[in-house]
Amino acid sequence: MISWISSVRKGYSKWDQKSPFEVSDEARRIIKRVGSIAVFLGILSIIIVPLLVSKTNQDPCKVWTEVQDLLAERDNITVVIGNGRGNQFIFSRGKRSTAASVPLPVASASKWITATVIMKLVDKGDLSLEDRPSKYLSFWKANDTRGQVGLWHLLSFTSGLVEGGSLRCSYGTNDVVACAREIYEANSNMTNAPGESFYYSGNHLVVAVAMAETRTGRTLNQLLQALVIEELHLQESVHFSLKPPGLNPSGSLVISAIDYGIFLRAMLTKQETFLSPQAYAQLLAPFTRNAKKISTLAPYTQGREWEYGLGHWVECFNKMSCDASNIVCPNSSIQSSLGAFGFYPVLEAAIKVSDLNDHYVIISPQVPTSDFSKNYMLPSVLLHEQV
Repeated sequence: MISWISSVRKGYSKWDQKSPFEVSDEARRIIKRVGSIAVFLGILSIIIVPLLVSKTNQDPCKVWTEVQDLLAERDNITVVIGNGRGNQFIFSRGKRSTAASVPLPVASASKWITATVIMKLVDKGDLSLEDRPSKYLSFWKANDTRGQVGLWHLLSFTSGLVEGGSLRCSYGTNDVVACAREIYEANSNMTNAPGESFYYSGNHLVVAVAMAETRTGRTLNQLLQALVIEELHLQESVHFSLKPPGLNPSGSLVISAIDYGIFLRAMLTKQETFLSPQAYAQLLAPFTRNAKKISTLAPYTQGREWEYGLGHWVECFNKMSCDASNIVCPNSSIQSSLGAFGFYPVLEAAIKVSDLNDHYVIISPQVPTSDFSKNYMLPSVLLHEQV
């Protein structure tokens, strides 16, 4: 490149001295300017091109070293990063950190798995997203606003069944159908029509699971075993805890970071033996673009206002605003299911297609799982953005 620049300069000099043509001063100035531009572009290519090449061909080992250096500043944390080919990076630090293979309570990260169990039944034809609770629950009448609630409203948390907030039984119950009845009766004066508003609550999934259990005659744990654990070859220790206060479809899942990674890998690669392409598209699409946001995680995530898919968040970093109308969700986005104790599974992938180079991240801090007085969610969100 240096020799080329030199030849340009020498060539112009020789032409200027030996040209048999009479050239005006204006023409000489133009020719000099063109020559200067050529020299500038040559120098620019020497500086910029190598930088671009080095940027696009980063040493993978160096990348993981940088990530490890970042995580070394943290304590009592486990992080798993993988792509369509499997786990690429596993990191644990701190005496109280939980190994990636050890099952632990993941709180609201349960929601994505529960919604997937329901979507498996939809994919099999046992349920439909258009189904109404009254089709399966005898106490649910079809002649008022509650009768217009559909399964897709329940999975997207837009059912409107939130009068009085989350019912106590939705945090844990020995009888999901009985809890669904409590939710139905508590919303006798329901003011939010289905689909109009988003409310982050455990009520919705209780009703959805009650529909699934009644339709199949199997419990949520039995459905989890048959439709997720066996099909994805997860550890048998994965389960929804029944310990007091009881089963919570939105928050009592016990699972390891490794097993959650296997689930995310199925989502990332659009594993056809697990769900159909249509089911993946429905599961991963944002359903709340036009819904009024009544209750979200924004107070716990420094104002990050996300959309919601079926049982999980569709994060949008285009704009960060409390005004939901200003948020745009691209077809390729960040999907997540953030738990109260900071367990944070994140999928960064296209919605409609699969790319083995797309990736997932699971952040699993070790914190007291009985302490709801602190915000353990925000540190995980900020760490993911750094990684």
